[in-house]
Formats: sequence, structure tokens, C-alpha cells
Amino acid sequence: MKSKNNKYTNDFIKKIIEDNNDFFIQTRHHLHQYPELSGKEVETSKYIKDFLDSWNIDYENAGDNSIVATIKGKKEKLENQKTIALRGDIDALPIMEETGLEWASKNPGVMHACGHDVHGTFMLGAAKILNELKDEFSGQVKIIFQESEENGAGAKKVLDSNLLNDVDTIIALHDSQELDLGTFALGYETMSAFGAGAHFVIETSGKKNAITVAGELVSLITTLAEENFSKSEQNVMVPTLIQTEEIKDNIPSKISVYYNSRTLNFSNEEIMQKVLLLAAEKTEDLFDCKIEAILRSPGKVVNNNKYFTDLAVDVIKKHFGEESVQFTRPVMSGEDFAHYQEKIQGTYIHIGGAVNNDYHILHTSKTCVDDKILSIGIEFLIRYVFEFFNKSDIKGK
Repeated sequence: MKSKNNKYTNDFIKKIIEDNNDFFIQTRHHLHQYPELSGKEVETSKYIKDFLDSWNIDYENAGDNSIVATIKGKKEKLENQKTIALRGDIDALPIMEETGLEWASKNPGVMHACGHDVHGTFMLGAAKILNELKDEFSGQVKIIFQESEENGAGAKKVLDSNLLNDVDTIIALHDSQELDLGTFALGYETMSAFGAGAHFVIETSGKKNAITVAGELVSLITTLAEENFSKSEQNVMVPTLIQTEEIKDNIPSKISVYYNSRTLNFSNEEIMQKVLLLAAEKTEDLFDCKIEAILRSPGKVVNNNKYFTDLAVDVIKKHFGEESVQFTRPVMSGEDFAHYQEKIQGTYIHIGGAVNNDYHILHTSKTCVDDKILSIGIEFLIRYVFEFFNKSDIKGK
């Protein structure tokens, strides 16, 4: 590693990142201007494939609009060569953008309010640079451009393609405007919430207003939740949509009520389901109506492998400074990266992109991290890949 011609040197990687920064920004702005909803990422996928084709990078389709690109290192072949996967999601949200940016969304009512324009750029930038550096590593890198993260369907589609069967580890970065630029937030084991849900269908005789019934149902769920859960634990049960389905004589007679629940303790999911069913039963008796409760089983949680999380920490401290590492607790959000981690050991990291104290949570009409996050995230991924290949032993299986 001491050769002056070795492209793994710090100076060379810094230089290649700087030389490509304009490309990173142009790519991010294009993706941001043309967002597409989950399952509809057709033009986004085509845009990505055009670059992969121009760089002669092999790729295969997965699911409907996902892409798995493969870059094979050309350095001397070693026994038991390893494969690492980088994952970035590419779908957007049904939100009207209000950032006021010159490169704001041109698709009315659709916005990259969860930063997937940045994630797509991370993947394209990493693909471009790793392809240029493939003479400098042995092993294989698979780069995943994933559809449909927001509706939870994308990761399963990629896994079902069997294109990741040979992957030894997987990593993902998620940008955050709640963290200062260049801060990496990560932790060990469980890092997200168990999420579940319910769909109640309320039907009345027509004389009773189904909206009144829905109000009582929501109130009762809140009361039962307070009675059954410790205040020291983080649990969330909230209605997300109340929708009238039928009206008789100007009175709503059929209504749908959708619920979302989150917990950091899996054992609480059973209690949540009992609360939902009991509330439906009691409300039925109170109003002499019919309530059908359709429960959705709990989802998976992000579960960071210690070995690979420590590897990421080492890379961050070495190349970005110890102050850039922030250990964090699990968050109450969900993330379908968890499905990959059921099959493949890996780590999931948040990276900060807030500047000038301009903080926003995800999924708002003004959420948009600074462009400077692009070079930081891509440099980290490149260095992480090289560090992974430089380690001869893989632990944590």
C-alpha cells in the first residue's frame, strides 16, 4: 500500500472525489427534479441504466424497477473472494415540494422528501468511482438501486431475484437533515422499530353516523393503550387515515379507519393487537354496529452487525475524524433494509446533511439536505469497500 501509484492512497481518493463532485451534484439535482413514486420509478431506472451502460458496468434487473450492478475487481485473485453490496433506494413521496429551490421537483405532488435522490446519487457515484478503481481491489461489489422502499415492497423484490445470494455483507447510508453535515449516526443491533398496522371497516345501519363510531374507536384505543403500556417504554399507536366509504341519506354508514403502531419491544406487538381487537369489540357493543378488524403482522427491524458496524466506525474515525461518529439509540421509524439484514449481515448508518442550523425531519415539504453531503457519503462508501476487502477475516456470522 506504500506504492506511489497505488490508487488506494488517501490523496488519490480525495482527488477523484473532488474531480467528480460536479457530476454528483448534477445527478442529484436531476433525480430531485424528476421524482417518481414507489413502483413507478421507470424513468429513474432508465436514467441510471444509461450511465451504467456508458461505463460498461454489468447490471441485471430486479423486481420491476430495481437494478443490481456488479463491479468485479481485477487485482490478483485471492482464495474465497468476498462480495459486498451497497444499497440505495430511489422512490419518492406524494408531497408537494416547498423548498423554493431552482431544481425543485417538476412532478407536481411528488417529491424526494426522504432523500432518495441523494441515495441514488450515492450509488451512481460509488459505481462510477469503483469501476475506475477496479484494478485496485479483488472481490466483487454489487450496487443496488432499489425501488419501493416507502411502501416496504422493494427489498423483498430484490431478494427474490436471487442476485444477492453470493453477498457476504451489505451497507446502506440514509441522509438526515436532523444531523449536522458530516455526522455519522449509528449503533449496534436493533436500530429501528417493529411496525404493524390495522384496517378497521365500520358499518352502521345508516341511522347512526359512522364517523361518530370511528371517533369512539380511536378514543378507546388511546385509553386502552395508556392502560396496558408502561410509560417508560416507547410505543406508538396512531390513526393514519379515516375515510368514508358509503353514505346513506346524507349520513356516513361505512368508514375505513387505518392505524399504524410502532414499538421497540417485539413482545409489545401482541399487546397492541389485543388492544386493537378489544377496542373494536367494545365499540361494536356500544353502538350496535359491525366492525371488521384486519391486522397487519409486525415488520422487521434494522439489526446492525457489530463487526461491520465497528468496521464503519474505524473508517469514519480514520478519514473523517472521531468527532464525526455519533452513537445513537433505535428510532421509531421503519426501514425495509431490515429484510436484507435477515439474510445478509451488515450495517445501516445515518449521515448528516444539515447546514446553517437548517434542520428538518424527513417527509416534509421542505426537507432537503445540502449538496455537500454527496462527496462525503460517496467517499465513505469507497473507503468502506476497500477496508472490507483489506480485512481477511469476516466475523459475526
